[in-house]
Amino acid sequence: MRGTSDTQRRPSFGSPGQPASEQPRGRVDRVAEIAHAFGLTVETVTSYLRSAMRKLGVRNRTRAVLAARAAGLL
Repeated sequence: MRGTSDTQRRPSFGSPGQPASEQPRGRVDRVAEIAHAFGLTVETVTSYLRSAMRKLGVRNRTRAVLAARAAGLL
């Protein structure tokens, strides 16, 4: 995906509100899996998740999924 900006490849969705180093171990593992699958760093995925939650007006991932579904985004 060289030469393609992040905004063209994937939505700018952002994190659970804590740096990955402060998250419970299981959550870090899931973020790491997502990062690996998309060829991103854990920090980038965390940033995307945080941004998405801010845009949706929620404070956690569960609420983000519910809000995204209610808005017809998922």
